[in-house]
Amino acid sequence: MALDNISTRSVKPRGTQLTEQHVNAVRAKAREIGYFSIALAQAFQYELMLPQREVIGEWLPRSEGGDGIPSRFDDKVWVGGLRWEQIDENWILTHKGSTCKGRIDLKQATMVREELGHVVQLWGALPKSGPVIIYEANAEPWNDKKFREVWRKLANIVNVPREFKNRDSHGGIRNVLIAGRYYLDLPRRRPGQRCSRDCRYWCGH
Repeated sequence: MALDNISTRSVKPRGTQLTEQHVNAVRAKAREIGYFSIALAQAFQYELMLPQREVIGEWLPRSEGGDGIPSRFDDKVWVGGLRWEQIDENWILTHKGSTCKGRIDLKQATMVREELGHVVQLWGALPKSGPVIIYEANAEPWNDKKFREVWRKLANIVNVPREFKNRDSHGGIRNVLIAGRYYLDLPRRRPGQRCSRDCRYWCGH
């Protein structure tokens, strides 16, 4: 493959990416304190390299959120995050996001499988519907600002340097132009990935 045919476009990498050791420490501390939702979100973000917004979703004004899930506390609706409907009885995740389009066998994703196991221990089975990542304090999806605040407190406890952010979890995915087509350049292999027909990945590592 000629190098002249390859170019990239992406946000400039931050240069600081969370390590597996950081992630495991945050997950363990989150579970210890009772934030099983953060442990699960962290596993999805790091191991499957999913952006924070595609994991925890976001709250939008009702006028912008379409058919999102309405809040019980204000006039906002939740959209965009992982839902249990995307995970079938065989723990296959079907996802159509900016960095992942296709099917992922979550049984092959060690961190995610472990966190889902804790969900089963707590509830007896995986829920059938609704948002995956729920804030324990109010039984609704997390507000992104609050999620980052609590994640940072957990990271401080386990000595993750302050320059490392939760948004660094995906590892620095880039768009790579090869012979006129853009491919996702993943920093590592995504476990259990089953691509759909329009799923285009390239690994240059």
